[in-house]
Amino acid sequence: MDFRSDGSFRSNITTYLGFIKYEVSGNKKIRLLRPVTSSAPSESITFDITGDGLKISRTGYIEGCGESYTASRY
Repeated sequence: MDFRSDGSFRSNITTYLGFIKYEVSGNKKIRLLRPVTSSAPSESITFDITGDGLKISRTGYIEGCGESYTASRY
């Protein structure tokens, strides 16, 4: 997952393919956006940063989907 300072977003994780932008929409909340030509909805996630780790939880799902990632620099 690559959150760029210009608001663009990239990911090679299947769950997040198709999203091209993001916006911070509250305290520890991010809204992932698709191209305006897409009929699929945006998606909201919550996050928590600890050290070099990032924990992401998808909101709006009963089963409490979540992932954890470690930051890398390239």
